Amino acid sequence: MDISLYPNPGKDRVNLQINDEKVRNFHYLVFDLQGKQIMNELIKGTFTTIKLEKGIYIVKIKTNNQWHTRKLIMY
Repeated sequence: MDISLYPNPGKDRVNLQINDEKVRNFHYLVFDLQGKQIMNELIKGTFTTIKLEKGIYIVKIKTNNQWHTRKLIMY
């Protein structure tokens, strides 16, 4: 699965894009390093912008019933 989370590291916001013609929408979760869920969004389409404060995060993206995990750093 081609998933772009950029820029990483990011400043105030980052872009999350799914580059797969079979994907029509996706779900993502954002966790802080303590494991606390801080975002839970369902996106209709293949692109969104995420606004976060300074920190390190784990982003879990679900497409076609499959989960993908990315590390995200915000400065």
